[in-house]
Amino acid sequence: DFGARRIEGGTARAAKGRITLARDSFAEGHLRDTDLEVTFEVDGARVKFLDDLPPVDNAAGKGRLTGNSFKVVLDSGEYGGWQVTVGLVDFPAFNPRGTEFRVFAKGKGPARNIVKTLSESRLKFELDPARITGEAEFTYELFRPALDDVPYEDLRFTGFGTIRNGGLKGAAFGLDLTGAMMKVDLDQSGIRMSGQGALGASPIDFVWSDRFADDGKPADLTAKGFVTADFLNGFGMIGRAYMSGEAPLDVVATLNGPNLETASVKADFTDARLDLAEIGWLKPRGAASKATVDYARTGDRATSKVRFTADGAALDGDFTLDVDDSKLISADLRRVFFRNVADVSAKMSRGASGQFVLTLGGAYLDISGLMPGLTGLGGEEAAEGTPLSLSAAVERLTVRPGLDLREANLVLTTSKTGLETLTASGVAGTGAPIVASIDATGGGAPKINVTAGDAGFLASAFLNADFISGGTLEMTGTLEDGEAPAQLMVEISGARMSNAPFLTQILSLASLRGLADTLSGDGVMFTRIDLPMKISKGRYIINGAKAQGPALGLTASGFIDSKSTGIEIDGVLVPSFGMNSALGGIPILGDLVVGRDGEGVFSLTYGVRGTLEKASVSVNPLSALAPGVIRRIFENPSDTKIPEAKPRAPDAPLPKQLPAIKNETF
Repeated sequence: DFGARRIEGGTARAAKGRITLARDSFAEGHLRDTDLEVTFEVDGARVKFLDDLPPVDNAAGKGRLTGNSFKVVLDSGEYGGWQVTVGLVDFPAFNPRGTEFRVFAKGKGPARNIVKTLSESRLKFELDPARITGEAEFTYELFRPALDDVPYEDLRFTGFGTIRNGGLKGAAFGLDLTGAMMKVDLDQSGIRMSGQGALGASPIDFVWSDRFADDGKPADLTAKGFVTADFLNGFGMIGRAYMSGEAPLDVVATLNGPNLETASVKADFTDARLDLAEIGWLKPRGAASKATVDYARTGDRATSKVRFTADGAALDGDFTLDVDDSKLISADLRRVFFRNVADVSAKMSRGASGQFVLTLGGAYLDISGLMPGLTGLGGEEAAEGTPLSLSAAVERLTVRPGLDLREANLVLTTSKTGLETLTASGVAGTGAPIVASIDATGGGAPKINVTAGDAGFLASAFLNADFISGGTLEMTGTLEDGEAPAQLMVEISGARMSNAPFLTQILSLASLRGLADTLSGDGVMFTRIDLPMKISKGRYIINGAKAQGPALGLTASGFIDSKSTGIEIDGVLVPSFGMNSALGGIPILGDLVVGRDGEGVFSLTYGVRGTLEKASVSVNPLSALAPGVIRRIFENPSDTKIPEAKPRAPDAPLPKQLPAIKNETF
């Protein structure tokens, strides 16, 4: 019956038979082996041993039939795209019925072919053969009852072999396994592959195993290797460290086909260099550092629990991603700590319109590396990003090194192309409140408004001017936008100026030694400072600034270039400003003897030229003796690069009267 149903083709030749019948030949209920022997040779045979496995094709070998047994030894054949080098089918006994028969084979061929055979069998091996590469050699042995319907648990089989230059596309974490030399073992419980290869760019030792007929349960993976920063991206670790060098890695994971289901990852970064230059943190090689990641996928969501420790740094948080596109959905950062940079907690989620919603709070945060000064938000076309809504409350906010804002609150929103709104408030180190806002929603240049109870703090934070202390400040205007410069009006009241190098030099050259000494000591009080300013591409243009105080008054016009460090400033210095400028209130006469607003009867013109590192200061003593109108002859206006006025057309009528000349340089 087996021959009639299973042998589908082939030629038998050179058959020789011997039969010996005796009265007791069937004493055991079947013909004795010694009473019948038939030997033969086979060419081109096609035999299908099991319904769910491919047939053996083009088989050649020898066979032997006895009274109660049957055996075929193959010299060559083809099986599922493999070349069979040794084969054996052995029925040791036909009776009693259901006695196990044995199938044994050795062969070689493409690794994907044996995977295809297993996946199409009753074993339900769920691995896509198209993902497999490499050449394999394999030995297989099966014991099966000689019955038509045999349950899976009654099968016994084993297999072992090797795969050279093996590969598995999408082996784990979105990376391919390549160049693998692996050992393969299988039995009725499952398949196990172990060896060495490269996962992405990282060499690994691995063990991969999958169970047969387990209703689609995931495969298991354990691996040891080395990892670079690119490997960490598979876990959605936002802000992951930029690495140089390698870190030893231990992985225990489960995979459903190419999809990572769960993973427990341990990495030791001691021998790697981690550099977060954006926040000024560096872990050198040799400094202890470890990380663990616990990953789990549920449906179309994946969660990574990340813990990272190093000297002066720690990260503990959960990240949820969309597994289809690896987009971050939410994050719960229990602690983000970098010494002298941040010690905060944060929660982040995606809003209905896809923007990130971030809430942040904690002990301290240093944003000094992010402060752009008072230049604009534009200037260059911004690349599209993810919109953000941020609210933060920290006990201490570092604006510049040494400048801290206490009880700081920050709320900002951004669009795909940049900042939309920002409001910030807090308390300076002196206890004075500060409130600032930026609004970029109305089109055109963003509007800024700042009120501070400590003008010196804000001047140091934004302008890097550390020679002003105390006072109140109000700043209004617009920030730089494209080619349009920032235009700001800064008004300061009740501030003290001290240790201002250029002003000290001017006072010394003007033989105002007492004021110079005061400026170098407790400082000079100014009841009011008005500073109109334009900022464009790093150039600060001052046009008509004036400062007024009981002991001193001054005006200034010119520019400071932060890129080239060039400086050109001209102005007028007025000692004993209060009494000296009193005549300015007299009509007509005041304009003649005092001149412009902020000047006095006895005033000195000055000029500053050069660079911030090396500038020359000049004072014209003769200008002190000249009335206000004549004094302007001594002034040397700076190149503020403000567009010149257009000439009057020849046919245009002359104006009936000239306007009052104020806050201008000639």
